[in-house]
Amino acid sequence: MRNALLFQCLLDLGPRVQELLNAKIRDFNPFQATIFIRALKGSRDREIPMAIGLARAVRKFVLDWFGVKDWHLLDPDAKIFNLSYDRAYQIWQFYTPNKEKTMHCLRHTFATNLYRKTKDIKLVQIALGHKNILNTQVYVDFVYAQDSMRALMYGNG
Repeated sequence: MRNALLFQCLLDLGPRVQELLNAKIRDFNPFQATIFIRALKGSRDREIPMAIGLARAVRKFVLDWFGVKDWHLLDPDAKIFNLSYDRAYQIWQFYTPNKEKTMHCLRHTFATNLYRKTKDIKLVQIALGHKNILNTQVYVDFVYAQDSMRALMYGNG
């Protein structure tokens, strides 16, 4: 369950792998379905809303993992996933069919899907924690290129 949940969080929330691995109990609010991401690489801290189902799954996992029934009994400084990057990478390599892809591709997929759904580059920038909009522009360019090629190859309908 832990491994699938880790990858689902990466895909659904868009953090860098190490940002998620650094997340502590205090950063996750199961009652408001949010997670606070402490930024790396000079980007911005941010609070990310979670789907209710994902928040429930994380809450259940954490309670089961630590063997408690009450959220308030947890050590707020304990890490949610308690994995090193190297171990997470080994798990990824075990499960992924394409060994050339890294876990970071889940962040790119998140960003591309978010932009495709909203067409809001500022929202994608905030969700990813980018300080510079130019770092986010790559997703706009990618979606534009894909959509343009699709229209040329298959028509608009």
